[in-house]
Amino acid sequence: MEYDGGVNVWAATTEDLMSVFQDEEYKRVVIPDEESFLKRSEAVMMIGYDEDKWVDGKVYASEK
Repeated sequence: MEYDGGVNVWAATTEDLMSVFQDEEYKRVVIPDEESFLKRSEAVMMIGYDEDKWVDGKVYASEK
């Protein structure tokens, strides 16, 4: 796949993240703006998560 841009969005839960896309203000403001600079039908959503790492009893927290 070829990309020329990306965005990071942080949320406490996947449900919180997905609720953003159902928000009426998002639909009213963000979607029309996105349509002016990207092909929404070709956009790809990738979801991941951070996990703290423990080594010898010390935590190395993910940067947030």
